[in-house]
Amino acid sequence: MVYLGPGVRGFPAAAKLIYRRPVRKLDQMAKCGLVGLLRQPSLFFPNGNASKYLHRQRFIAGLRKSNNTPAREINNASNLTPKPIQIKGLKKARWTNFVNATVRSSPSDVGSHLVKVGLTIDHELQCALDSVLREASLDPNVTHVAGAILSNLTGDLLSESAWSSGQEWEFSPTFSGRIQPGSTYKTFAYLAALESGFTSELQLESYPFESTFLKNNDGKSWKVRNYAETYRGWITLREALQQSDNTAFARLSEIIDPCCLGSAYSRFGFCAPGQVTPAYVLGASQGVSLLDLASAYATIARNGVSITPRFIRFAQYADGSVQHFRSNQESTIIIKDRFAVDELRAALRNSSGLFSSFKLSGKTGTTKNGSIFAGYNDRLSLSIWLNHKITPEETNVKSITAIKTVESLLATGLLAYKKDIFSI
Repeated sequence: MVYLGPGVRGFPAAAKLIYRRPVRKLDQMAKCGLVGLLRQPSLFFPNGNASKYLHRQRFIAGLRKSNNTPAREINNASNLTPKPIQIKGLKKARWTNFVNATVRSSPSDVGSHLVKVGLTIDHELQCALDSVLREASLDPNVTHVAGAILSNLTGDLLSESAWSSGQEWEFSPTFSGRIQPGSTYKTFAYLAALESGFTSELQLESYPFESTFLKNNDGKSWKVRNYAETYRGWITLREALQQSDNTAFARLSEIIDPCCLGSAYSRFGFCAPGQVTPAYVLGASQGVSLLDLASAYATIARNGVSITPRFIRFAQYADGSVQHFRSNQESTIIIKDRFAVDELRAALRNSSGLFSSFKLSGKTGTTKNGSIFAGYNDRLSLSIWLNHKITPEETNVKSITAIKTVESLLATGLLAYKKDIFSI
């Protein structure tokens, strides 16, 4: 879609942002204004001062008249005036972009300037996350680092941060990014196995895997190896999750019914039903946002209850009207098997032994050029992602990883604020 202004691509988005109406409800004069943005959107976009936009609008309307467009269509235009969303004071540009997109897509048709928004961000937690991620981004082998923390009770986004080389990153994979989930996706294959009637004691072989019937795009058999070529022989399903054993989970994907496997991933919103392949269990997907990943682990923390995340508490407009975005608005039970969720929570608790003193459960993962962690405790859920300039060697234990970043976050919370950072 064509770029039409700051954070805007395509005429439907521009119409909602500038006029607070869909394109189909615009008159011809308003449409001339949108067409006028094509020439130089950065100059004519009505951000603060609409005079240049209106001048350009009249110019385009004049061209339409000269091209024998019926004068009635132009002259009888209603008095639509540009009403762009203007939000000042948000500390991070990516927050402004997300707020703009959220308010534009809201069903409420408020015809006035947006002058104030209330966010769900917790100041103390935000400062801690910013401090730790900024420090991590200064590592010479790190290109980007990002993280998100949610409230398990309300689904509110309490902190969100993204850094690159010590500078705030304008784009954030928290909201709209698509990053590799790595082994954090094994959690949901584990759930599918439990829901299919298997137990945590299911025996799986940790050994180089070659499928007897699954093929890659090149027609060759699907082959899977373990991280650092480490194999463990016969292990239980619980041990396979704790050790993040790729070959054991590849074998699991051939045991579980494809429909059950697909259901586990689609219920958490990772994909549409029918799109899941066995490679999903290893994180080979189209990618996931950090917000969706943290929200999925928050669902596990709530014993299977999913709550739609919230970032905006309210939006206040120049005419005095207020639009509220309520928490807990959409909650759904997506894990109905209590035995399965209890077993899953026990396995995740044992998978994060490094954080046992903080009562933090979760799963680590490695991506093509980095690492990721997703986890939760009784109050909060989080996801942390870190990307490297050069893919680190699998045996290099000194390289900074998402797990070490989480350790720093916990330590910073304890030392700087004299309290458990996960108790708000």
